Amino acid sequence: MGEHVLPGDPPLTVALRRSDRARRITLRVSHRDGRVTLTLPRRTPEAEALAFLQAREAWVRGHLEQVAPVQPVRLGGTLPYLGREIALRPGPVRRATLDGDTLLLPDDAARAPARIMAFLKD
Repeated sequence: MGEHVLPGDPPLTVALRRSDRARRITLRVSHRDGRVTLTLPRRTPEAEALAFLQAREAWVRGHLEQVAPVQPVRLGGTLPYLGREIALRPGPVRRATLDGDTLLLPDDAARAPARIMAFLKD
């Protein structure tokens, strides 16, 4: 349906979504990436949904403060893994290999995120 930007510091982008199944207006904050979604029933006026959002702005901002910041995954950085932080370092390996608290990766920065994902799926 679209997006709405809630002014403030910082401004918040809220995805607006209409649903045939929705019976009431709902507001969700993803704790994975901080995305805010406002779902409204098909026949609910958009102005009513935006008033609902405005009334709950403090709630949204409070929940967004609890969301962990997104960390880029790259060589030289760290990654949370099984309750600890592991370092991401280039090494003389052909595939991602865990060595203590270090994940050794082939020295190819462009493919590092894909190799890390493959390691985590394994």
